[in-house]
Amino acid sequence: MDTLRKLSSLVLTYQNLIYYSYSSVAPHKELLENVLWYCCCGEAEFHKSKYDYFIHKNKKDGKAVRYDHRTKCGGCLKIATPSTTNLRSRKLIKQIRQSMNEKYKNSYVKSTPASEV
Repeated sequence: MDTLRKLSSLVLTYQNLIYYSYSSVAPHKELLENVLWYCCCGEAEFHKSKYDYFIHKNKKDGKAVRYDHRTKCGGCLKIATPSTTNLRSRKLIKQIRQSMNEKYKNSYVKSTPASEV
């Protein structure tokens, strides 16, 4: 029973993280296009930017059509969530990018390309 309780807690935590991540992505297109991503998704999924890892397209009425990629990639969750949180805390995109680069610079995965900020 204790194992089931731990598993339920883990699933709920992950579910909340996914919900928070998706709800924070759409208004932060510039951030997601400028923070380097340390995962293999760019090559595997053929995305043009980090923004479209999560948003398939933007409709004319301003609503975003979400892409389910983020539900399958823990690496993307680990980068996007703190990045959007830091932006809300008034950190500059350049600072957020430097922070993520420092955190993942020794990662076994090469970063995705992005323009200079």
